[in-house]
Amino acid sequence: MAARGASAVAMPFNVGCGLAGGEWPAYRAKLDAFAARYAVSVKLYDRERASLGGGGPSGASRATRECVDCRRPLSAQEPAWKVRCYGCWKANTPALVASSQAFQSPKPQLRHLRPLQQQQQRAPRSAPALPASRLAEALSPRFSALDGRIAAVAVPAIFSLVVFPLVGMVDTFFVGRMGDAISLAGMGAANAAYSAVFFVLAVVPTLTAPKVARAKGRGDDEGLRRAVRDSLWVSGVTGLLGTICLCGFPVQFLEAIVLPQGAPAVQPAADYLRLRALGFLPALLSSTCFAAYRGLLDTRTPLRISLAYNALNAVLDPLLIFPAGLGVAGAALATAASELAGCLVYLELLSRRVGGPRLAKSFWRRAPTKKALAALATGGAAMQARQLALNGAFASAARATQAMDATGVQAAAYAISQQFWLLCGVALFALQSSAAALVPAALGDGSGAGDAARLADRCLAWGLYVGAALGALQVAALPLIRLFSPLPAVVDAATTPALLMALAQPVNGVAFVAEGVLLGLGRFGFLAAQTALGACAMLVGLRVADAKHAGLAGVVAAIFAFNLVQAVAALLHHLRLGPLAGRAADCAPAVGGGRAEQVCVVDDDDASATT
Repeated sequence: MAARGASAVAMPFNVGCGLAGGEWPAYRAKLDAFAARYAVSVKLYDRERASLGGGGPSGASRATRECVDCRRPLSAQEPAWKVRCYGCWKANTPALVASSQAFQSPKPQLRHLRPLQQQQQRAPRSAPALPASRLAEALSPRFSALDGRIAAVAVPAIFSLVVFPLVGMVDTFFVGRMGDAISLAGMGAANAAYSAVFFVLAVVPTLTAPKVARAKGRGDDEGLRRAVRDSLWVSGVTGLLGTICLCGFPVQFLEAIVLPQGAPAVQPAADYLRLRALGFLPALLSSTCFAAYRGLLDTRTPLRISLAYNALNAVLDPLLIFPAGLGVAGAALATAASELAGCLVYLELLSRRVGGPRLAKSFWRRAPTKKALAALATGGAAMQARQLALNGAFASAARATQAMDATGVQAAAYAISQQFWLLCGVALFALQSSAAALVPAALGDGSGAGDAARLADRCLAWGLYVGAALGALQVAALPLIRLFSPLPAVVDAATTPALLMALAQPVNGVAFVAEGVLLGLGRFGFLAAQTALGACAMLVGLRVADAKHAGLAGVVAAIFAFNLVQAVAALLHHLRLGPLAGRAADCAPAVGGGRAEQVCVVDDDDASATT
């Protein structure tokens, strides 16, 4: 960022002077961090600090003040923060002058300090959102060190999350082999209702990954343990609530969310949902542990855990569905049992990693503090509003497919096409979660907004390229649809929506990753607002599709409208409104407390200089 006749450097407010001798180590730690970023000698600051008599190592007196560079005497009328003569002051870099004033002035000139949001409001509207050089760097096909950082987190996360739809496809495969379209439609409706409730209550994992990443970037081990412990406690409470609701009132939730009253698939859907809900609490705890591992930038351990307990699910499915004679209920029991096993493994390994052996056994005994609960509630309220809008829109889509015919063919075809989309969509979700962890980690470790912006840009390019590749893979896999149902009518009905979903994957990739950047910056309110806008677009699309009798193709078009709105809004924030926009790349945001803030120190007498 440049100012008229001035220089600027990122600097927090909370660096002061007049420290007692016992406070010097903490002050020195701040100087060390600052020096590492700007390559300024800490010894120079020692000398400057000593010349002010502020409790530094040498403890020099103000009475013998002299230039710290040439050792010429300084005038008694000079301000206390001036430690150089005019010639030496001129010879130093403007950034060093600005930083020296900010560190040494006993009373900083607050008119030189203003939030970056105010500066952005005064920025000229003609400022370019994304320079051509930045765009070229983001879309470069060359594999760089930045790509290595992204791949180290994203690739294991992709494989870890791809396991989930694969196992869901196994469930769909075995239930489909029963030859009963009503059972298959019922399982699809139950999964939609389960997902709707789960993602409304599962807001804590979304907040956990950025919080853990910031603590890790700062090197705050105690804060990291506290974040994990608090998140697990809140997830345990909400998971228990979800289990009670779904086990006790499955029909009511199905009719309220997915199925019209009296739909033929209500009974098999209720049987599946009641047993599937037994794994609600373990699934939510596992999701929180997974988020904590993402915040630690470790996605290999969750991959190994996911492979193990989802392999158990794949083994239990055919045994409980066919030999045991449980049918669709057997698939639900297999999933719940595997989720319980995975939860126990997650808790044990995470305890060893961050909290010691007592974390798994004692996290539920220690409730978070009021301050921690308030912080979780602030971000959680926005994320819950987002999930309500999201789930309401997609539940409307599922309800529309259930009402298309009484035979369940259209609903079964929609369930199969959703499984195909989910196979690729979960890979994009892995990229989203990786961006949500990488961006705050880059900001927390002092890399600065410039590096964080380049990292976010490259993540968006990954979303575009991976989305295109997955869309092509989905098109190539269309012949596999016939494996999911022996009914020709279901196979024919599922082909067109699966193809349309594949063509939309590049847009989905950009939308998912841009949302991940928003999550990493803590912009939960903006994310909730853009989701509500996308949900409105989707509901309008569903109305139009119903009026035009467009069938499943119209439903898929409405879903595409939702993702398109999400992508445009998130990119607008990233390129024009957010702290990582092109005109803000020279300032360093300090992310904390669920939001991103930036403050700049400007050594200009004109506080209204255009930036």
